[in-house]
Amino acid sequence: MSIADTIQPIHLRRLAVVYVRQSSPHQALKNQESLKLQYNLQDRALAAGWEPDQVRVIDADLGQTGRSTQGRRGFQEMVTLVNQEHQTISIIADATALPDHLEVSIEGLGAGDRVTAGQVKLPEGVELEDEPDMIVAMVHAATLADLGEAEEGEEAEEGAEAEEGAEAPAAAEADAA
Repeated sequence: MSIADTIQPIHLRRLAVVYVRQSSPHQALKNQESLKLQYNLQDRALAAGWEPDQVRVIDADLGQTGRSTQGRRGFQEMVTLVNQEHQTISIIADATALPDHLEVSIEGLGAGDRVTAGQVKLPEGVELEDEPDMIVAMVHAATLADLGEAEEGEEAEEGAEAEEGAEAPAAAEADAA
């Protein structure tokens, strides 16, 4: 089976990610042929039909061990790209029956759970064009940093409301005068 038989139009709408890594600085210097082959995967993606702006090469981890994810910016970027939720899904519907919106529920889901395109409730007469297993949402646990930012935002809002409340009587007094 050739690449042309394997790669479908739906695949070409996604980002192609080429992750280039050598396990040590020595390997990065010594194994130039391996490094060249890894970079050439970008050309293979282009030959398979991806547009140049849809191919991302991540090589920030050259010379870093794969034993841990700590300090591996490239790996973290790749995981983020792979786990990135899709903001749109493709549907097929009669032009006169296009839905205004689609809904999905995350009720009962926990951190790490995913919602796929196949789980989106579609109105009658509407078909999913994307792959049913395409991730459209992922539930993440809030971190302490997230909670701290939320509390700071709430405090800032409360402070702004207090300032507005303090200004209101002064404005009323000015109007009365």
